[in-house]
Amino acid sequence: MKKFLYILSKDKIMPKKRLFLLLVFSLVLIGSCNDPEAKEINLGNCKGRECVDFCEQNLEKCRAFCEQGIEKCPEEVVAMFEAKIEDAANDDKGQPLKKPRSIDEITNEALKAICQQEEWPPDCNIIPIAQGKEMCKRCNIILSPSEQEHTKGYEQEAIPQSKFPSCGDKKELFTVSHIPISRLQNIVPLGNLNPSGHTFPTNHLYFHLKGFGGDESSSSAPVVAPGDIWITRIGSSEHTMKGRQIKDYKLDFTVCAEVRGYFIHLTSLSEKLLQSFAQPDNCQEYDTGGIHYKNCEKDFYYSPMLVAGGESIGTAGGSSDFGLADLRTQELVYANPKRWYEDPLHRVCPLDYFTVNIVSQLKSLLGSSDVKRTKEPICGEVAQDKPGTAQGVWFVKGTTNTYPEDPHLALVHDNIEPFKAVFSVGTFLAANGPGSGNYYFDIKDSGFVNRDFKDVLTDGEVYCYDSLTQRFGSKISKRIILQLTDPTTLRIQGEEASSCGTGPWDFDEAVEFER
Repeated sequence: MKKFLYILSKDKIMPKKRLFLLLVFSLVLIGSCNDPEAKEINLGNCKGRECVDFCEQNLEKCRAFCEQGIEKCPEEVVAMFEAKIEDAANDDKGQPLKKPRSIDEITNEALKAICQQEEWPPDCNIIPIAQGKEMCKRCNIILSPSEQEHTKGYEQEAIPQSKFPSCGDKKELFTVSHIPISRLQNIVPLGNLNPSGHTFPTNHLYFHLKGFGGDESSSSAPVVAPGDIWITRIGSSEHTMKGRQIKDYKLDFTVCAEVRGYFIHLTSLSEKLLQSFAQPDNCQEYDTGGIHYKNCEKDFYYSPMLVAGGESIGTAGGSSDFGLADLRTQELVYANPKRWYEDPLHRVCPLDYFTVNIVSQLKSLLGSSDVKRTKEPICGEVAQDKPGTAQGVWFVKGTTNTYPEDPHLALVHDNIEPFKAVFSVGTFLAANGPGSGNYYFDIKDSGFVNRDFKDVLTDGEVYCYDSLTQRFGSKISKRIILQLTDPTTLRIQGEEASSCGTGPWDFDEAVEFER
């Protein structure tokens, strides 16, 4: 058994698969139990989600009942599983596949092979063939139609979102503000910029408590579920800022088959959630925005926790995030949608999903502490790409990863005062231009100086930008020149000059970005 657990801990098996495989392996051992009391634990006619719930709820009992059975032939079964993993990862000659398979593909192939095993090691009756196949099927191991004959009569719910009920056309999904409205100072609209960590317009809202910007360590507010939600993942993040060690939490949740969201920067979790997160699946460390982070997470993909609307989920400090995706909406417009996975293409304003009386109160808080957003969409904008123009997000040429955002670039508009255009500069251009940060300018309607990004076309012209100011109004003594050389390529560079003059302007150290 220890050897099997060692296999599950290897990097080649994803965290959620580790949990799933452990559940399946422990559950199928029931077949060898001779303890009369074990008969009380019966799969019955459980289907799909119910079967996985059964696995979770009875795992400890199964282990106790089957302790003797586990000892009968674990080495042979573990060896067989290892062999199937190797077979799935290699070709017929035992060589690594030219086109490597994903971890999911390898794991599923190995489990399918075990389910179809016609002969087991001598004297090993841990997994009777029929029972093993049946359990694999019920626990959502995907078999081809020809392999499903032995499971006729059992329904299988599709993985993943479809196991949740549909929202239909219902939009009022939240009945209570997750943070007491009386404790809120303001809500920062979608599209906030904070390079290099958030070089692109941010796709979530920021909820600032009263007193935010002052002594944030003393501000705290309770957080509850805004409606009935299923928690699908819990994460934690640790970093040091201004000499303080900070640890906060993230919750991923699902409302229904079409709507899912997340809360970030919760300062604590409810006792119920904290106990569930006692042993994370994995942890990793990385750097972004000049800060070193340690992140841990635990996946509840196969066993989401239902939290009722109004039930405590934790607390929030000075600022916390709320993001939401609705797969029923039309995809947001990006110049190259292939760079974005499903959720970012369907980001929405979470406020629009509260009941009417709450929506109006929350939307009155959109803006900064002293300036409110007045232009529609009042909740802000995430996707600002204008294909065929310079406006929108840009990626360092030759890169394929959308995230992290740190090296990239965005030519967009401010999320609170959208009449202001902004260069959101990541780390790549910072090496040959202004440092990483936001740089604002007043838009002009004609000429080639300080034109709106949507007016910069593939016309062969070089455009210049001067009188640039930072977020709080301080001017910088640099100018930026750029050219859209084709619909998907942008040349840009910073120069040591505070004014554009009359031009023309030439490149000598330009860098290139692409869609």
